[in-house]
Amino acid sequence: NIGKAFSTRIKGFGPSRIISYDPYIDRTTADLFGVELVDLDTLLKESDFITLHAPSNKETFHIINDEAFSKMKDNCILINTARGPLVDPSALFNALKNNIIFAAGIDVTEQEPISSEDPLLSLDNLIITPHTAASSRLAREITTRKQAENIIRILKGKAPHGLANPEVIKNIFLMKEKGNNRWNGVNLFDTSLNI
Repeated sequence: NIGKAFSTRIKGFGPSRIISYDPYIDRTTADLFGVELVDLDTLLKESDFITLHAPSNKETFHIINDEAFSKMKDNCILINTARGPLVDPSALFNALKNNIIFAAGIDVTEQEPISSEDPLLSLDNLIITPHTAASSRLAREITTRKQAENIIRILKGKAPHGLANPEVIKNIFLMKEKGNNRWNGVNLFDTSLNI
């Protein structure tokens, strides 16, 4: 979902092409977002900017490693705001130190917080933020207000803002109808909600 949101926003900067490697998305969805699906090698070889929007798991662990960097353009800029373990830190250091890629910007590192002795901190072509990129003053104000509003909404029997998994509400209603004692007498949300 973050990758889809990113593709929508980046269009405003007028890229000639947006390509993506995602083995779990279908071509129809990619077409809806104006994204061309390619294999990982093509993405690495043809991209001027590479942004990572993947979870950290066995499949993605060090997906950006020495081999991946060797395929990138020397003017490529890597951006990782997803998860630190996607990028091998030794490979990143090597790629930046030896000008294999032009630069990188990362908001996440494999070890957080990053050690003050980490060699990555010595590089001039790397920007590292402390995994707080979304922590602006405005974001804090909005988040605080939304949390308070959500308490009020739930107490009034309404769905909270930003409900990520609305199917849970449907499951609770089904369990209540089947007489699940855990939810008996609990009126979480208005059943007329179209969720």
